[in-house]
Amino acid sequence: MTRGRRKDLTIPPSRALLQQRDYRARKAQYVADLEDRVRTAEDENIKLKREIDALRLRASTRGTMGPSAEVVSASSELMHQLTAAASCLARFQQLTFNEQTQQAHAIAQAQLQSQNLLPSSMHDPVRTILPPMHDAISLPPPPQDYPS
Repeated sequence: MTRGRRKDLTIPPSRALLQQRDYRARKAQYVADLEDRVRTAEDENIKLKREIDALRLRASTRGTMGPSAEVVSASSELMHQLTAAASCLARFQQLTFNEQTQQAHAIAQAQLQSQNLLPSSMHDPVRTILPPMHDAISLPPPPQDYPS
């Protein structure tokens, strides 16, 4: 039941009625297109969020796993070579400075004896005159956890 007069469908529609129908059809099509765009954007948003979560998970597990086996092996080998070089350098310094210290002792003792300032029974006069050079430069011993 409709109110008012019954529509006469035999009369052709007026120009205003045609424009109204066209407007409603265009509006319905526009809304449907917007709904499709929203659905596509939501799907893409969900996909991107999953990808971000996966990347964050991969980054966090990579940080807790530590360096790769190659990096550990290379750094271990490097530390071993550095330790060996440091011990060789320490041995070189020890030999060089001991030689210099012995020569300095001999020269100072000879000078003091020639000036009759040093009794021949005194055995270490240079310690009081010249500071030992090998004490000034010292390296820590190499770590024991690396095989030599």
